[in-house]
Amino acid sequence: MSVTDETRPTFELGHRVAQRPEGVAEPETPVLQWYELHPIVAERPAEGEAGTPVDCGTCGETVDCLLASTALRDSRRVRRRRARYAYRAGQVLALVAAAGAFAYGAAKGTTMSGAGLALLVVVLVGGLWAASFANDLAKELAEPEDGLRLATPSAVHEIRPPGRDRDYDYHSGDSTLGGE
Repeated sequence: MSVTDETRPTFELGHRVAQRPEGVAEPETPVLQWYELHPIVAERPAEGEAGTPVDCGTCGETVDCLLASTALRDSRRVRRRRARYAYRAGQVLALVAAAGAFAYGAAKGTTMSGAGLALLVVVLVGGLWAASFANDLAKELAEPEDGLRLATPSAVHEIRPPGRDRDYDYHSGDSTLGGE
C-alpha cells in the first residue's frame, strides 16, 4: 500500500518551549509562545478513530493521540464548514435586523427614554457578550481539521498545523500593530 497525504496526518505534535528554538530567526512581531514541532508518522485507520502513541522529540515522552479515518475527518470538516456558514448567516441576519430596527425607529421619529433606554443598554451589553462568544466560536471553527487530537489534555503538548511553531502576541506594547 502506498502512503499518500490522505493516509497520514499532516499536523504535527507541538511541544511548548520557553524560548525561541535554535536556528529559528527572530520574527518582527513579538511571539507569545514558541513550539518545537515533531511530525507524526502514523497510518489512518480504515474507519472510525484509533489511538496512536507519538514520541515527543523534545522531552522524549510518549504522547497518546487519536487519529481519525479519512471518512471521519472529512465528515468533521463538512460539519465545521456548515457551522461557519450558519455563524456567518447569523451575523448577516443580525446586521439586517439592526439596520431595519434603526430605519423603522428613524421613520417613526421615535425617541428613547426610561424603560426603552434601559432595554437598549441591556440589548447592547448582551450584543457585545454575544459578539465576544461568536468571535471565539469563529476562531475555533476557522482552525483546520486533520482528524488528529490528543487522547488526554497536556500542559506542554498540542496538535499544531504544519509550520505553526509560534503564537504571536498582537497586543504587546512594542508591537508594530498598534498595541497598548
